[in-house]
Amino acid sequence: MKLINLPCTALLLLSTAASAATVTQQSMRCGKQLVAVGESSWEVIKTCGKPDHRETVAVIKDTIGVGQFDDGVHVEQESARYTEVERWYYDGGSNRLDRILTIEGGQLVDISVQR
Repeated sequence: MKLINLPCTALLLLSTAASAATVTQQSMRCGKQLVAVGESSWEVIKTCGKPDHRETVAVIKDTIGVGQFDDGVHVEQESARYTEVERWYYDGGSNRLDRILTIEGGQLVDISVQR
């Protein structure tokens, strides 16, 4: 009968899964300063510099069904409201994690870290 140490096995599986996953965090260090979710995009650039790469995507904010009102106007057909979201990529280098910042409406709304 082969015995397996479950706590060690579970820890190994979790650490392996975490190394490949994207992790969300609330703040990011740039040099000796921090930027945090809620700060303006201007503050992020001032603190961290320009991102290595930027992309803009359209995200559905909400949908409006037939018969509803949108700003006082009766909707005849279902429609969706879109918002532009920017993703800023900061390359962490060969031994560090890359950071992906999500900017919506000129404000930092998410910080993700990935390998």
